[in-house]
Amino acid sequence: MEKIRVLQCGFPKSGNYGFYRTIRLIMDEQGLFVSYKQVSGISQIIKRLCGEYVFVPDMDMVDSFYYMDGRFTLEFPHPSCKFVEVDAQMLFTTSTFLWTHEKAEIIKNRLLENITHRFYVLRDGRDVVNSMAHHVTRQEMLAVRPEYRYQSPEEVYGDMELFKHYVREWRDHVRSYLANRDHFVCLKLEELMSEPVKTVQKVASVLGIPVDAERLAEKITFNSLSKTAPAHLRRGKKGDWRNYFTEEHKRVFKELAGRELIELGYERDTQWQ
Repeated sequence: MEKIRVLQCGFPKSGNYGFYRTIRLIMDEQGLFVSYKQVSGISQIIKRLCGEYVFVPDMDMVDSFYYMDGRFTLEFPHPSCKFVEVDAQMLFTTSTFLWTHEKAEIIKNRLLENITHRFYVLRDGRDVVNSMAHHVTRQEMLAVRPEYRYQSPEEVYGDMELFKHYVREWRDHVRSYLANRDHFVCLKLEELMSEPVKTVQKVASVLGIPVDAERLAEKITFNSLSKTAPAHLRRGKKGDWRNYFTEEHKRVFKELAGRELIELGYERDTQWQ
């Protein structure tokens, strides 16, 4: 089988880890997964020096990159060194599976021209914001990110400016996807949760890799994933935002990102409650 290079793009807390595991398992079926972190030796450094800050067991293998000031960096799990600058050419010619939280327009960068398959991970923005509110207040995250100043989701919701910031960030990210959707295959977290076998079949079909979808789907259930990444995953139920959004939160979300919910198929109009 010809070498493939996969890019997974998505806003934080949209189900990125679940889809990373899905795609990784499918690629492993044919021995197609190659990690730049492993090849370069960064993986060994993470294992030996960053153990207390690694909440996802695959972090030493995940080629999660950011584009900052014209430079490509890899995410590094240490509070004193969160990003490591790398040679972009080496990264993109070595890694076969790249993950980024950059906006979808990153695909236009000439260094990503050899990417063969592109996936965009999508989730209802209201659930994303709710998941963010829980994520940034976890004790594990506060240890790594001291700039996170709130101790509970309720405190996050009480800061309306921060809430607006999260909504705008999600809105701008999905707008970038909508403007570049022809370059991506969209993967919705809601579909992975409700129809895991069908979702595995979809991804495998796109990649052109034959798999036993039912067998692999068993490995990406919440219970299976949470056994290996308990500090990172939270069983965020679809629609859990309703337990936290006040009428003002709903009004603000509709005003800032109501149109995007409709365009992405999560609502028919702005009359939702």
